[in-house]
Amino acid sequence: MQMKDQIGTCTYFLSTKLQRAVGGYGALNIGRRSVIPIPYAEPSANFTILVSDWWTTDHKVLRRLLDTGKPFPPPNGLLINGLPNNPVAFTANKGKTYMFRVSNIGMTTSINFRIQDHNLQLVEVEGAHTVQDVYDSFDIHVGQSVAFLDACGGKSCFRITNYKSLSGDSPKILIQGTTAIEITSGLHWYLKYWCGAHISWEKTGGIQIDSVPNPGLLPSVDTEGVLIQRPIPWHYYQNVVTSSYSYVWWDWQRWEKEIDWMALQGINMPLAFTGQEAIWQKVFLQQFNMTRQDLNGFFGGPAFLAWARMGNLHGWGGPLSQNWLDNQLSLQKLILKRMTELGMTPGMFHLT
Repeated sequence: MQMKDQIGTCTYFLSTKLQRAVGGYGALNIGRRSVIPIPYAEPSANFTILVSDWWTTDHKVLRRLLDTGKPFPPPNGLLINGLPNNPVAFTANKGKTYMFRVSNIGMTTSINFRIQDHNLQLVEVEGAHTVQDVYDSFDIHVGQSVAFLDACGGKSCFRITNYKSLSGDSPKILIQGTTAIEITSGLHWYLKYWCGAHISWEKTGGIQIDSVPNPGLLPSVDTEGVLIQRPIPWHYYQNVVTSSYSYVWWDWQRWEKEIDWMALQGINMPLAFTGQEAIWQKVFLQQFNMTRQDLNGFFGGPAFLAWARMGNLHGWGGPLSQNWLDNQLSLQKLILKRMTELGMTPGMFHLT
C-alpha cells in the first residue's frame, strides 16, 4: 500500500479497545511511492518488530479497571511480535544492510532497543526521515515508531556502494559507517584503492592529496559494494615525545589538517597532551602553594617539553610565558572539540 505524497514509512497496528494489552500480532507498513527518493541505500530486507508490555489478565478486565479510575497493574512481561514463548529470529547475511522498523505498541512501558555488538543508524521517526545519527541503543516510548539501518552488521566497519544520482547524472558513491571515523576511513579507502589517489602526511603542510579524479569522473565500485571491517577496535596515534619534535609549534590551522588526516587514516585514539602545563600551573599554585617562580624553574621550554613531562629534565629552554600557556590551553579545547565531534577518544594526561 502506498499513500500519495508520503515520504517515509508509517506503521499501523492493533490499538482499539485495549486489545494490544494482550499482545500485538502483525503490523501494516505503508511505504512511500517508488518515485520518491530515500536518503540512504535501499536495504537488503526489512524487518518489523512490535514490542508491547503484556498482561495475563483479560483486556476486558483491564478496561473495566480504567473505567473505575484505577491505574494499570504492573505488566507481566514483554512480547515481541505477539510471541510469548518462542524467540523472534531474523535471517541476515554478513555484509548486507537491513532495515529494522520498531514500534512500541505497549500501554505503559518504554523500551530500550539494541542489537548486541551492533550500532544502529536512525533513518526514520514516525514516518519522516531524520538526522542519521548512530546509536548503540535507543529508547522508544509508548506509541512511537522508529526505523534503523543495521549498516555493515558490526560495530567497526564501513560500506561503500554505488548510489543512483537523484538528478540523473552519473552514479554517485555512498559511504556508510558505524561511526564518523569509519565513514572517513571509507572515504580514504575509496580514494586510495578505487581512484588511485595518494594521501600523505607532510611535516610542514598537513594533508597532501594527489591524483584525485575530477567531479563526475569518480569510478563505480563493484555491484555488491565493498564492506571493510576493522580487525581491532582501537587505532592509536602519537607518543609522548613527538610533541617537542613537531606539533608543539602548530597553530589551529595546522591541527585541523592533522585531525582530518587522522580521521582519514581511521585513527580513533590519538594522544592529546597540548595545554597540560596550564592545568598543572593551576593545580600547583592553588593546591600545593607553589609560586610562579617555582614553576618557571620546573617547566621546560617547548623544544624540551616532552622530556620535562616525563621527568627527565627540568627548566631546559624555559621558562614558559603565561601567554604561551594560555594559548596552548585554548588550542587544546579546539583540538578536543574536533576530535570528539569525529568520534575519537583522545588520550589525555592525568594526575596521580
